Amino acid sequence: MKFQNQHTASIELSTMPQKRPLSNLKPQGAHGFTLIEVLIAMAIFAIGILAVTTMQMRSINQNASARMQTEATTLAVDWMERLLSLPYEDAWLDEAASPYEIQSGNYIIECTINEDPENLGLPIKQIQIMVSNPNPNARNKPVILSSIKGQGQAEGIGP
Repeated sequence: MKFQNQHTASIELSTMPQKRPLSNLKPQGAHGFTLIEVLIAMAIFAIGILAVTTMQMRSINQNASARMQTEATTLAVDWMERLLSLPYEDAWLDEAASPYEIQSGNYIIECTINEDPENLGLPIKQIQIMVSNPNPNARNKPVILSSIKGQGQAEGIGP
């Protein structure tokens, strides 16, 4: 009987879980990340996010600039069409009143009228319109349009 107890005790010891050393706490086959690997991955991710953020801010600024340039061009074309549709002797087309400025929203429209700018003796008026944005944050160049308005059919020309 004494022999049987020793055998049972040895069986019980072999089935009990063995204690592992503290240096190897990971189970066999388990893979994970170290703190250094996580920090390096976070640094790379942060640099990528900063690049995307910078690109997004530049895109927003360029879109705002393009919008302002489009608005200025639209105002210049609109005013040019208005002035060209007026009669030749209209007060808006008087060289003595030129140049004049008109405020339209955030933009300043400057109209300049020159009668017979080349001194050729022709009944023509040169109309120049410049639209600018006085906002110091707007880095747009002013929009300048120029056209010529004639009085009508010149003498001696035609059927």
